[in-house]
Amino acid sequence: MPTPTPFATTWKRPTSHRKITNISWLLDVVSDRTVLTDVGPYITGGSTCWSADIVVATKDGRAFKRAKIVVDASTGYPAIVYRRDLSAYGWPLDPQIRQDLINSGGQGIPRSNNSSRNNGSGMGVR
Repeated sequence: MPTPTPFATTWKRPTSHRKITNISWLLDVVSDRTVLTDVGPYITGGSTCWSADIVVATKDGRAFKRAKIVVDASTGYPAIVYRRDLSAYGWPLDPQIRQDLINSGGQGIPRSNNSSRNNGSGMGVR
């Protein structure tokens, strides 16, 4: 059995589970109501499975690794059920980020207040 990741060893099951079943947000993003009728039975208001595209780079920007993972928490304990190395597909972020790392002379890029743990919107994700 593989050693659990730090995420899996520190994760705690929420004390209260609130089942979210409302998908009314789709009315704001889908203009064709017939589409909603067709796909409605296949959409839920919540999930216990998530995916992440992860990028790690050296401080000098000369090397990086990229991986996609899928985490399944349907059993109550999150587990990585899929991992694929995507490094061969290249740098997925704004090229300026990598150039800034290269130009930093190995010092890295100073962390700004809005660049910590987000959905990538502040990181130049394409």
